[in-house]
Amino acid sequence: MGKKEYLHKQDKRALSLKLVSLLNYLNYPFFYLGFLFLLWLAAEYFLKFLLPPGDLERITAFSQPMAAVLTPAIVGYWTNRLAIKMLFHPRRRNAVWQGLIPARRSDLVSQIAAAVSEYLISPEIIQKYLRESGFLPEFLNRLYPEAREILSGEQLASEVKAILSQEIKRMLEDPATKERLSAYFKERITEWSGVGPGEKLLRWTRSIWEPVVINALKRELPELPTLLERFLPYFEEALARLPEYLGKNRERVGEVFTGFIITGLRSLNLEAIIRKQLEEMDEADIEQLITKTALTELVFIQTSGGIFGTLVGLATIFPFLFFVFAGAGLVLFLIYRLTVE
Repeated sequence: MGKKEYLHKQDKRALSLKLVSLLNYLNYPFFYLGFLFLLWLAAEYFLKFLLPPGDLERITAFSQPMAAVLTPAIVGYWTNRLAIKMLFHPRRRNAVWQGLIPARRSDLVSQIAAAVSEYLISPEIIQKYLRESGFLPEFLNRLYPEAREILSGEQLASEVKAILSQEIKRMLEDPATKERLSAYFKERITEWSGVGPGEKLLRWTRSIWEPVVINALKRELPELPTLLERFLPYFEEALARLPEYLGKNRERVGEVFTGFIITGLRSLNLEAIIRKQLEEMDEADIEQLITKTALTELVFIQTSGGIFGTLVGLATIFPFLFFVFAGAGLVLFLIYRLTVE
């Protein structure tokens, strides 16, 4: 991605994302204000015993309005921060409190695995993507020249012919193959000898001619590879025409290719695979996965507690601000209703 494209993409972000990025700079100020506020409360308590009443009144006259604003701000920030922490901690079960995510780990793993396999990588979704994205035509356009070069080569035809001859000979010389063929011949003879006008004669003489027929067929098996070699030139001719067929029937080839992919995906239990991978992750990995993905949003939950707490504190000191904030909220709501897509 080029620099101009990246900047254009950044400009197209929703306004809320830009505001959140800006407001999240308040995260650390709210964090440290919590500690400073606790120190100030402790110092104010001891100052009652150390300062003259007049000096103490001047200090409290300055500190009380600030405390009225900072108290709801800090409480809002830290309660939200604590609530987020309580989602993940403590990780181990105990008699007081266990984090909600670790406590529901098995249920969450099952739900996530089911959702991912159903809504993200199901065979139907992959099939739809392959058809709509143009991936298959592009893939076949790249594959066709390579396939034509490979399939048109004489070396490939010779190698395929040698492999076919070798495999056919090996299969026919296998005792298990001979036994299967014998069983098949006997079954066919049984079915055939029971039909037609001469069925009784065939049935009566079956014990005589059946062994002769089967032995004759077995003797012909070793000669079968030689007979099949006569048809290999036709195979070579078909192999030579294959590139042309692929070029003329790319749409059909694409459908077959898609079918292979879908069949392979359906043979996999995607939900079980995803569940197994998630179950192998410990609680720390799951927490990192979630927080890393939604870090900006989680930080904003904390800072928004501090921001709204600050507004409440200001409205407490200056009551007229309540109407200002209510009016601003109404204006924002109207803008939302008029501009929502």
